[in-house]
Amino acid sequence: VSVTQSTPTPTTYTLPGAFTFENAPVTTPTIADVTPALGPTKGGTLITITGTNLDAGSSVAVRINNQVCPGVQVVTGSGDPYITAFTPDVSDAILFPAMSDGGSWPIVLDMVIDTLPGQHLNPAVQFEFVPPPTITGMFPEDGFQGSTLHIYGTNFRPTASVTFLWPVSPVVVPASSVT
Repeated sequence: VSVTQSTPTPTTYTLPGAFTFENAPVTTPTIADVTPALGPTKGGTLITITGTNLDAGSSVAVRINNQVCPGVQVVTGSGDPYITAFTPDVSDAILFPAMSDGGSWPIVLDMVIDTLPGQHLNPAVQFEFVPPPTITGMFPEDGFQGSTLHIYGTNFRPTASVTFLWPVSPVVVPASSVT
């Protein structure tokens, strides 16, 4: 770019190639992972989002399927920055018909970088909302310690456990013993 100076008198000075514009590097955040990757439709699960340049924005919001996650914090310090947030409550079937039965949706970051708002996501990084389990029956209705108990219902997860509230103390049966 040539630089030109004009003086009050009708004289102009031009210096060809005296100035060069360089594109400033653009800092683009990327999402690599979210942990945990699933939680209840009732919301309230504290999630941690990891990736690169997650501290690049002057403001950050987190959404899952257009639902705003409360309590967003960008954590910096030792190591790479990360973001924490709580998942929203999507359990109301009237307000969230597509989400109340569960499902997976990508994590979206709304960030303002250098005064320019933008959305950043990685379609492969998703959070799964899980509807609560429902018990519809048990067989037998009574038995002795060590007896097999069959529990029937919906939305059971393979990693779940069953807790029996005994008069003295709770008895927890791990998922590996539940069939």
